[in-house]
Amino acid sequence: MLYMGGPVYIYFSDDSGERNTSGENNLVMTLPPNWDKLYPGMNIKFEAKAVLQGGRWEKEKYNGETVEIYTTGAILRAKVLVQVTTPSGTKYPSEDATAEDIHIAQSLYDNLWPQLQAKAQSSDDGTGRWVFDLQNTEKLEENYFYYILSDQATQADISNYKLVEVGGVEEDVAVGFLNDAVVTLSGLGFINEHADCDIKFTIVFHALQAFLPYEEEDLDQPYQGDTTGRPDRVVWADIGLAKPLTLGNSRRVFTEAFSVIYETT
Repeated sequence: MLYMGGPVYIYFSDDSGERNTSGENNLVMTLPPNWDKLYPGMNIKFEAKAVLQGGRWEKEKYNGETVEIYTTGAILRAKVLVQVTTPSGTKYPSEDATAEDIHIAQSLYDNLWPQLQAKAQSSDDGTGRWVFDLQNTEKLEENYFYYILSDQATQADISNYKLVEVGGVEEDVAVGFLNDAVVTLSGLGFINEHADCDIKFTIVFHALQAFLPYEEEDLDQPYQGDTTGRPDRVVWADIGLAKPLTLGNSRRVFTEAFSVIYETT
């Protein structure tokens, strides 16, 4: 008798790591005390954590013995988006880049998004850090950050970074992404034409089981491990065995698994 691995449970949280902040208008953003609108020169503090819920169960086997089952460990990726809407309804980024006041929205976006990108990559909790996977050079905000082991040397090929396995234990495990990050809207360059613009921030977390198997399409590809005494290419006997948890190995599986986006804004 075999049992499937435990589920992967993930939810969004604020800095406490306890409160569920998933959904529209629930992303925690803090302005200076007694201010409720954003002005040039002002800071915004973000609070965003992915919490992998822990759990432990006991199952009785056919012979009367019990087996312990835990939630499954996961690998993580995240995305941060910024969309600016002008009072006339012009949005940036958008497919319509011909509106007369597109420069208004774009200038706010160009000030904020690069800061978020830099802040995400500078975060390091000692176990893991976030690395930016630049696949789409036309729409930078459509790319994902992957949670990799923090003690790795710089890789020439980002695909080779090893991901952190998070969770898979009885207790909850929280991983911050832009958590406690402070972003400053520039104090210069914004004038009356920027007034009353709406700025929407979106953070997306994805969690995937920390098991990436060799598949038939991998046959005759380089074997990713010690090849001592074995072929240096993937053979049939390798199918179903685990690949290394690298960023490159996870891309396609993440893409296939998440046709529906779960996000908090």
